[in-house]
Amino acid sequence: MPSTTLLALAFLMQAAPAPDSFTSDAVEGREEPYWITEYPIIIQPLVHDYRRCLNYADRRFRGEADFEEQYAADLPRCEKLKQKLIAKSERALRTGRWGEVLAPERAGDVFRTVADEHVARGRDFDRQLMALYYAQQARQVSTELTNEEIPTDVTN
Repeated sequence: MPSTTLLALAFLMQAAPAPDSFTSDAVEGREEPYWITEYPIIIQPLVHDYRRCLNYADRRFRGEADFEEQYAADLPRCEKLKQKLIAKSERALRTGRWGEVLAPERAGDVFRTVADEHVARGRDFDRQLMALYYAQQARQVSTELTNEEIPTDVTN
């Protein structure tokens, strides 16, 4: 059984990114960008805990572009947890050969990138929702300008 675990660990380390690096990219899709952040699998549960903290909030659309501010407001609320998770990540990266995958002192960079991506998602929501909101407003204005009666009961 231990040989299977060691084999799986060796495979994971070989599949990991280049030493002392992690990547984060915003990829432009047809509709909206999505973000990819790569980091050693050993700190994945810790990064997920931080993301859960950031995403645990009640957000409201108030007819103005303020999602970026709402998302940014999550950062101070999760700061204490982030510091604990960075410390745990540094300890985890010092075990075995994980320090070759990502230097323990760079663990904080992963969490800062996750925070930046979180705020960027809010900015993207602002862009998308306001585009829809303005399109809807434009449709209402054009209907009002035509002075046409829109029938509520349509019969053939």
